[in-house]
Amino acid sequence: MKFIKCFKGHTGNMAIKVKKHSSIIVDVIVEKFFYIIGFSSLLVLLTIMVFLIKEGVPLFTEINISDFITGKEWYPTSNNPRYGIMPLIVSSIYITIIASMIAVPLSLSVAIYIAELAGSRIKEII
Repeated sequence: MKFIKCFKGHTGNMAIKVKKHSSIIVDVIVEKFFYIIGFSSLLVLLTIMVFLIKEGVPLFTEINISDFITGKEWYPTSNNPRYGIMPLIVSSIYITIIASMIAVPLSLSVAIYIAELAGSRIKEII
């Protein structure tokens, strides 16, 4: 990277960083690459959503949404399929509560340590 001296002011010498042409080309290529990766990720997510909606909507012609949410059994492959997701929802809530009981005190303790007790060297590293 080159420095070009622009002017001398009351704050001292000022300089502008000038990138080489090849560096600018690399920056543009990397930027386009990340745009392509981001767009590809969105396309994959959209494809998954379309598949789930396409495969899931016919289910709701067979059962009521309230039965689906409040049902207590999940046997989608049996001879008499039952689609109840209440145990799945409750289990997710329990796991979230347990994880929060571990993560919140730990993260608050670390935050207080960093803000109040840690030295400047540790703060720079973190």
